[in-house]
Amino acid sequence: MTTRKIAVEELETREIFQVDPLDTFCIYKDSDLSEEVMSLIQNSHYHMEVASSSQTDEAAFRNIPTTDLSADEFISLLIESGFHLEERADNQTECSYFVRKGKQIGIAIGAVGPGGGLIFWVNEDTENDLIALEVAPSGWHFGNESDPTIVWGTSDEFTFPKMKKAVGSGLRNCEVIDESDFLCPALLQIDLVSIGDFDDWHLPSVDELQLIYENLHSLGLGNLTGEQYWSSTPVFSPFVYSIIFSDGEQMMSNVQMAFSVRPIRQIRRD
Repeated sequence: MTTRKIAVEELETREIFQVDPLDTFCIYKDSDLSEEVMSLIQNSHYHMEVASSSQTDEAAFRNIPTTDLSADEFISLLIESGFHLEERADNQTECSYFVRKGKQIGIAIGAVGPGGGLIFWVNEDTENDLIALEVAPSGWHFGNESDPTIVWGTSDEFTFPKMKKAVGSGLRNCEVIDESDFLCPALLQIDLVSIGDFDDWHLPSVDELQLIYENLHSLGLGNLTGEQYWSSTPVFSPFVYSIIFSDGEQMMSNVQMAFSVRPIRQIRRD
């Protein structure tokens, strides 16, 4: 029997709704269902059976109960509730993904972010569009467990406008570097990859890098394997801020030295 899969995501939580032509229904989950989606299902008159992620597809969808709603009707309810269809280039299944961005579930330091990395900073200003920052997961660089070690610049001469150290400024710093003629291999390594379906990863500012050390690495989290990491904050030619990850000391390092890189991304409201 052919089936139609519908995946619904709210940041950390993923609920996959499978509906077949006979209007049968099941939920296959990797984590707890959010109360809001649970209520949506119940209000849709779905009868459901929950399968754990350790089960095979065949076991997970055996003896699926019936429902009086079609897949299209359920999709309409999702759209009315703020979800939208997301095209995924790496989607190897016939699953349709519906995502509601900006939904806050489990946003906390050390929690898994929407890109699969760990959240290392949460904005206390709840009115700000910038919600949190997450660092890329271990293995982000083509599956290698060790972070790549590379020079920051191919030339030891650069002229940039003054760039910031503060939390939230890493993205703009990287945009300035990308817009210049300066070749920054450390940043190019990040531009080459897409992590967790996101392509907005960038080098952290020095203050962001400091928080990665303090809030994750010093607690044994994140598997940051490098001895010293680059930031996106230049000091003056030929020096850029870096941090030694054995003790968290900030350094002014020559751009032609080779240090590790680990990208971050911003979690923002739509």
